[in-house]
Amino acid sequence: MIIALAVPFFFLLVALELWLARRQGRVVHGYADSLADLSCGVGSRVVDALVGAGLLGVYAFVSQRFSLVDLSDQPVLGWFLAFIGVDFFYYWYHRFSHRVNFAWATHVVHHQSEEYNLIVALRQSWFTNLYGFVFYLPLALIGVTATQVAVSSALSLLYQFWIHTRLIDRMGWFERWFNTPSHHRVHHGRDAQYLDSNYAATLIIWDKMFGTFVPEVEEPNYGIVQRFRSYDPLWANVEPFLTLWRRAKVMPTLKDALWLWFAPPEWHPASEAKPNPGDPPPAFETARLGLRAYAFAVFVSAVGLTMWMLVASTTLPTAALMALAVASVWSLAAVAAVVEERPEAWRLEGARLLTLTAVGLGGLGFTNDSTALGLVFLGLGLPLVPFFFTLRASESSQGVTA
Repeated sequence: MIIALAVPFFFLLVALELWLARRQGRVVHGYADSLADLSCGVGSRVVDALVGAGLLGVYAFVSQRFSLVDLSDQPVLGWFLAFIGVDFFYYWYHRFSHRVNFAWATHVVHHQSEEYNLIVALRQSWFTNLYGFVFYLPLALIGVTATQVAVSSALSLLYQFWIHTRLIDRMGWFERWFNTPSHHRVHHGRDAQYLDSNYAATLIIWDKMFGTFVPEVEEPNYGIVQRFRSYDPLWANVEPFLTLWRRAKVMPTLKDALWLWFAPPEWHPASEAKPNPGDPPPAFETARLGLRAYAFAVFVSAVGLTMWMLVASTTLPTAALMALAVASVWSLAAVAAVVEERPEAWRLEGARLLTLTAVGLGGLGFTNDSTALGLVFLGLGLPLVPFFFTLRASESSQGVTA
């Protein structure tokens, strides 16, 4: 809920960053990259709506059954331990996510962008919470409640938003204790001297204590070593696992195939050639205005659907939640297909609109829940149908085939 309430402030700060960058004559955002970042963020909220309550329930169960300390009469101490504990264990979760392949396959999503701006802060993995919550379970043993952990984690995420910018330089004494844009720019660098450093969330002291602090000497080149060449949020979250699976299948021994999932990302057996970093992501910044407008309209509809899903997640049946999740993810993938001008984009988008309309009509009149869901699907699909056919005809007249 805290993150949802902060969304308007996120976009106000993004607008401020755009304005300041323009005043300085700098370009720090790209259209296709920003849509991909935002789509990853929206998708992470979809997954959170499906599993977030369950993960908190696991924490609450451990707290109730195995807590060694009762802090119910010491709320100030409980909140203090929650803040320090979440920050400390986030450091180890974050470090683990960079040094173990199966975990890196989830976290890498946040690092795929070769831009560095406030919108990149919203580029979140869809699957990292499925294992990340385990790192906070020790707090349950010392009496920190699930609410205290959830609030402290949300505040930690809020803090980390503002440090994703190139427009704030060094910050003097503040940098001795706290994470800053300069420290975090290093973390997002793919240059050899910056890899695997500055894992902190709020307090940079953990990196200094455990030997992973690296100061910013020159501005990094952003992104990942094996560069990612798509703006599709679904592919961004799935491709790293497929790459590991393909590599595991051709490992020379079963031991190597199993170890691959737990090895550090740079590990390769002697028989495997080290991968080429590859080309930079393709540029779609000159996409025609109609395509940009249509992609943005689909994105806005996906955001609206996701917000409704988050609000209604505690009252909707599981089947309805799953249907909403599929519709949202399909919409986000459609945004990328249109922006990237893939040959199959219009066929897939036509199928999406037809499915939304058919499912929407099919849900009307049965129950109150199904009618509400049907109206949501119709609201997602029908308003875009005229836009779709108009833009499709325009594309065909210009010789663009689907």
